[in-house]
Amino acid sequence: MDEVRLKILEWFMENGRHDLPWRKGKLTQFQYLLTEKLLQQTTVTHVLKIYHSFMKKYGEPYALAEASKKELASMLKPLGFYNFRADEFIKIAKEIVEKFEGKVPEDLESLKSLPGIGDYTAKSVLIAACGEKLVAVDENLKRLGGRFFFGVEKASRKQVRELEEKFLEMMGDSDPREFNWALLDFSWAVCKKNPVCEECPIRRYCRYYSTRGSPRS
Repeated sequence: MDEVRLKILEWFMENGRHDLPWRKGKLTQFQYLLTEKLLQQTTVTHVLKIYHSFMKKYGEPYALAEASKKELASMLKPLGFYNFRADEFIKIAKEIVEKFEGKVPEDLESLKSLPGIGDYTAKSVLIAACGEKLVAVDENLKRLGGRFFFGVEKASRKQVRELEEKFLEMMGDSDPREFNWALLDFSWAVCKKNPVCEECPIRRYCRYYSTRGSPRS
């Protein structure tokens, strides 16, 4: 696992999306939470169109809790589902203000109690904001982990917990933020829907490649 981790991190150092604004500098916990919500069901490209203006206007819970839904929805329009997103953002901010005194909770279950915050988003926030030793498994990591560890196209819902444990073992003593970002970028650029196995630095360890990749290469 050590060699695999090092190869992924080396790839990330050379090819990762280090210039994304939420990866540069230090955001507040609330801003990390907003970032994860903005990225849901859309693309990084679309989020970047509104990211700075959104954070400038709504980047703290009291401002967002008191936001005009019409103005907020207008800003969120490039992301799609903008009325739904506006409602959810305002509900989240109000809950944080009223229930948690304006502070984002730092434990998993409390985070998941917020409107529209599931397991993946909660773990992503704790990783990015608090450096928690966790792995947030989304559809991309189900694909990467399913191929690498199990030799299947994508890990099943039942395999997610086992997948998290295997990724945690792979993480070792690496920085959780860097490791999770590396996995995300690697699954986005290399182990994508149509994998680029010939460019993969960990293919010799991959169960999927050993059974399906070799005949194509």
